[in-house]
Amino acid sequence: MVKPQILLVDDEAEVRSIFSEHLEKNGYAVDTFETGEDAFEAFSADPDKYKLALIDYNLPGIDGIMLTRKMRVINEDLPVVLISGYVKNPQKKLQFSVDVDVIMTKPVFVEQLSEVVQRFLPLNTKNSK
Repeated sequence: MVKPQILLVDDEAEVRSIFSEHLEKNGYAVDTFETGEDAFEAFSADPDKYKLALIDYNLPGIDGIMLTRKMRVINEDLPVVLISGYVKNPQKKLQFSVDVDVIMTKPVFVEQLSEVVQRFLPLNTKNSK
């Protein structure tokens, strides 16, 4: 069985490591990136590879919203989850919700992440946790 591929972008190495380890253990393949530019380069080289994008809002260089917009020009159907500690303001959330499918506010626990990922990429089998 081919594992669904997730694109994960966060400038914090620890977050990338924890999230990718958890998702891989639960049956997903994950490519991680530190910057929006690196993620966009990989995405644009093979846009059909990715079935979901998990993107931190506050990235060096282009932010998560700009990255989402650039990716959606290439693949408008790509589900995007924006993860941020900076989107607590309801008005900002509304503004961002136009561009993304789900907004998760940090801290995000792996169980919460799994729930959201399962909504977009359900797996047929139970995986060990």
